[in-house]
Amino acid sequence: MMSTTTPPPPGQATQQSFFNSPATASSFSSTDEPTPFRDALEQLQAFPEIKDAAKLREEHHIGRALPLMQRAIEVLDTNMGKGTLLAEAARYQLALYHIEAGEFKQAHALLQALLEDVQPSKNAVHDIFTVHLLLAGSALLQDQLPSAGSAAEEALAFVERHAEAHTDLLSRAYGMAGVCDMYGGDWDDAYDRLQKSARMAGSAAWQCRSASVLGAFHLYTGQQGGPKEALAVWEETLTGLDRPKEGDEKEREAGLAEARLWLNMALVYLGDKGGEEGAKLKDLTKMDENASKALKLYEKYLSPSDPRMGQVLVAIGQHRHMIGQAVSAEGLFRSVIDLLSTPSGLASPQLRYSLYRAYYGYGNLLADWEGRERDAAHMREKASQVKVLRLNPYVPLSPMVFVEGQDPGEVDYF
Repeated sequence: MMSTTTPPPPGQATQQSFFNSPATASSFSSTDEPTPFRDALEQLQAFPEIKDAAKLREEHHIGRALPLMQRAIEVLDTNMGKGTLLAEAARYQLALYHIEAGEFKQAHALLQALLEDVQPSKNAVHDIFTVHLLLAGSALLQDQLPSAGSAAEEALAFVERHAEAHTDLLSRAYGMAGVCDMYGGDWDDAYDRLQKSARMAGSAAWQCRSASVLGAFHLYTGQQGGPKEALAVWEETLTGLDRPKEGDEKEREAGLAEARLWLNMALVYLGDKGGEEGAKLKDLTKMDENASKALKLYEKYLSPSDPRMGQVLVAIGQHRHMIGQAVSAEGLFRSVIDLLSTPSGLASPQLRYSLYRAYYGYGNLLADWEGRERDAAHMREKASQVKVLRLNPYVPLSPMVFVEGQDPGEVDYF
């Protein structure tokens, strides 16, 4: 239990609400500048329950972390008041944990409550914008497109009013709005907004993310030339990418975003994306080259037990099956199934699709072996039981993929 005598960290304004606190500046040149809310998120990590919850989350035990976060909020409400900065920051962190656990409805309710009585002119633009964007994402992950689209429009309008100079914020806002337009069938608006998102992206990580989504658009619409257009977008981005130097604080974030582009291209070269036109692009040599580059970056920045490893391993498993390395393919499929059959793996639509592909790919592999027909049918049945959302599964359109090593509330929307 959190000690009821634990005082707030030195200097914490316990009676000041996030949404009624003065902004640290009227406008920001960087989204990394400190704000009262970001300070509160950092200071929260000194509390025992919250520290323990964060450790459980890092170990991929998000279900066990949630009760600790809820208990921490109860103690904060009792000792410091429900509307204090620390209590609101704790609710925000709990919302992120609900998202990671796949409990999008609970997250949506917490985020909506945080936006009540907002006074934008008196608040940090980045923090309020992030809540708006998370609302859009949590609705999208519930397959509630009208609600997601409305929230995305509000996020875009908010950042256009209050953060005209923030290219990365505008890039993120146009990106989310474009994603919602795409799923809603408004392809002209989607393309325009996704192009703006790509043009406005400043950091290497956001250049990769915005390019990933723009390429996804070309695949998703099924228009002629789509697969080639997607490859061109990704190749151009990687060619011109200004990568952070070794040891730079942004190196890991940028490296993981870059890995996603290499993986995107590997998936296209498997030949099963983009219909008949995509099939003509099948090139297992290029697939192997791109998947190897993605794997190298994932291995550099992720632990072997991180569920995100499953995305590249399942693709390599498919490749091994295609080139006749059945034993290697079986080992990879089994590893991915073990890795993703967890709450953290099942929470993400993107990772859930990787689990589906692992079961189905393993079933196809077993079907090639004499006497394994029943096992093959069982694997395909397991694949059919994986609930795959309507979100585009090929590329990272899941708006709630966490980026480790950043501020507690910082997330990667694509």
